[in-house]
Amino acid sequence: MTKPLESEPAEIGIVVYPRALKSAVHGLTDMFQVAGMQATEQGGARAPRIRVSHWQLQEDGSVEKTLDTHPGPSSGLVALILPPTLAELPVGGRMGQLPAFVREQHAGGTTSARSAAAPICWRNPGSPQVARSPPIGRTRT
Repeated sequence: MTKPLESEPAEIGIVVYPRALKSAVHGLTDMFQVAGMQATEQGGARAPRIRVSHWQLQEDGSVEKTLDTHPGPSSGLVALILPPTLAELPVGGRMGQLPAFVREQHAGGTTSARSAAAPICWRNPGSPQVARSPPIGRTRT
């Protein structure tokens, strides 16, 4: 990942994996798009911009960008978010290249984040430590 140029939007990727809550995927997408609109409204043309992309596991096991709010060349992801799930995840080969994709992005400088209910399957040897918020009502000490 390279730092985006001042004129380029910061790209935030959302991982769409089997059984990820669609409400979280779409809610995060909407939230970042609204934040971008608010920034432009309040800061004008020089305001920082946000680019949202979805990275989805395909049937052949590959990971592909399936949504991009600013199509075209990218400087790379600034952050990668793993939304929550309420179900058990498929493991092993059924996750295809998704865990490796997350690890590669993290190793390249992308900040990885997940909710408390997001998968821990990324914690294989060599996997990134992902940032996560404390449960509601608790603070970090």
